[in-house]
Formats: sequence, C-alpha cells, structure tokens
Amino acid sequence: MLGEKAIPIYLVGGVVIVLVIGSTFTPVISRGSGTTASAKAVAITKQEYAYCRSNLDDVNCACFADIAGQVLSTDTPEFRGTVAADKFELARSQAMQSC
Repeated sequence: MLGEKAIPIYLVGGVVIVLVIGSTFTPVISRGSGTTASAKAVAITKQEYAYCRSNLDDVNCACFADIAGQVLSTDTPEFRGTVAADKFELARSQAMQSC
C-alpha cells in the first residue's frame, strides 16, 4: 500500500513516540533551585536560629529554626470570636518536640 515510503514513515512515527514517552519521564531542567522560601521566611528562620543558639542547650538549632520558621511563616486565617495561641510559643514548642 505505501510501498517504498512505509519504512521511513514507521521510523519517523517510532522516533516521535519514543520522544514523547521519554519527555514525560525526564525532569524539567528549567525549574529554580527548588527553594520556595520567601525573604520573610528566611528572616524568621534566622531569628529563630539566633534564639536557639542564645537560649537553648542540647538542641539541634538548625532543625529547631527550620520547624519554628515554617510555623511562624505560614499565614493562619483569623476567625471572629476565636482565641489563637501565641505563634511564638506554638512554633517553639513544636520545634522542641521535633528536635
């Protein structure tokens, strides 16, 4: 039916299929460095690291600062008529339990 053109058509089709399948499983190279921390989150993490170094003994300060920084940098919705815990106490207690 296709005669002489059958083999090149099937080869081109096979190459296209291989490229499409291969491109779905390869990671995207154009992404950033993988960090999504804002300047605010970085500043909070540094502040908590300094707090840990000056006030706490026997604690992994890098772990403490990371967890406390994550808790403090998340925005929590405020509802009328509710009482929220102090964010610093919450963050530091969670960090102490985890590290």
